[in-house]
Amino acid sequence: MKLLQELDRMRSELIANVSHDLRTPLGLIKLSVTSLLATDIDFNEKVRRELLSVILDETDRLEKIVDDLLLLAQVESGRLQLNKRRTPASVLIEQAISGMDAAV
Repeated sequence: MKLLQELDRMRSELIANVSHDLRTPLGLIKLSVTSLLATDIDFNEKVRRELLSVILDETDRLEKIVDDLLLLAQVESGRLQLNKRRTPASVLIEQAISGMDAAV
């Protein structure tokens, strides 16, 4: 029974985290589109391109989140098997740092 409660808590936490992760890019996309559609503001080309760039970047971010969720669903359903292997911690740390550098 305790295991089921913990699983339910983890699922609720995952849903809350995913919801938060989806809201941020959606809010930025909506703000950018609303700005571009405003009839009382005449944006110069540089600002217009920056807003479009935000839309593109945040759309890519949403696509990555959805891809991760689909992958998780495949793993949970057993349709996708993970190939587990030993990896030195130094390699994992280097990959994590590299991923953080790429995100900045």
